[in-house]
Amino acid sequence: MATYRDQGIVLKSKAYRDHDALVNLFLLNHGKVAAIGRGVRKPKSPLNAGLYPLSYSGFELYRGRSSLESVTSADVIHGFGKIRGDIDRIAWASLIADVASECFSDHDPAPEAFYILVAGMEALNDGRHPPSAAMAALWQLLRAAGFAARFDHCPQCHVPLSGPLLWHPGEGQVICPRCARGAHLKTFSTGALKTVNRWLDMPADKFGAVEVRGRLVGEMVDWLSVTLASQLHRTPRAFAFISQLLDQEVEGPS
Repeated sequence: MATYRDQGIVLKSKAYRDHDALVNLFLLNHGKVAAIGRGVRKPKSPLNAGLYPLSYSGFELYRGRSSLESVTSADVIHGFGKIRGDIDRIAWASLIADVASECFSDHDPAPEAFYILVAGMEALNDGRHPPSAAMAALWQLLRAAGFAARFDHCPQCHVPLSGPLLWHPGEGQVICPRCARGAHLKTFSTGALKTVNRWLDMPADKFGAVEVRGRLVGEMVDWLSVTLASQLHRTPRAFAFISQLLDQEVEGPS
């Protein structure tokens, strides 16, 4: 049994008992942690602001015999207030948090992923193009989790990939047209290939610097969706809402 301090992002929060909340935290030095914020849903709780979903806070936690730790203090480092005021940014930030929650194990420190997560939230909060900033962060989170690398060569024949390329659901990766052997696979363009590789090479403080617009946005969302479905064996729920938002952008105001 011990008390410790760390900093992290609040990935999720849900009501628990009368005034408590169950929270998932992604901590710099302790990885992903499930904890209870006791009394956090009381109006004057000192934990309220620091445990607000998607906040970046400094925490004091108590680890006892329970599988759930207890948050004894939570002080906001960055509340990302501009994200909360924009439905597109909330949707993309929620997807980043969802993927971080799914891709990493409890109590397994992942500092690289932590800094990617923070940089993704900062880019969205700074007003950068939401799909471009978020997808750059998401591809780098997948790489940190061991699920993605640069797409330079076909994994089957090892020839350089130049596009178009095809998604092989059984292999969970992209392959060149020659290795598709006439199979009806999902196709991605040369532009998509170049964009993903640029996102994977990008410094975290530049998330959003390489923007995608028009039809390429839908193609990139599609590629990310099938990649996550292959690795996580489900499609995060935030994708359905993001797809609706993108459809509304294409259709324009009624």
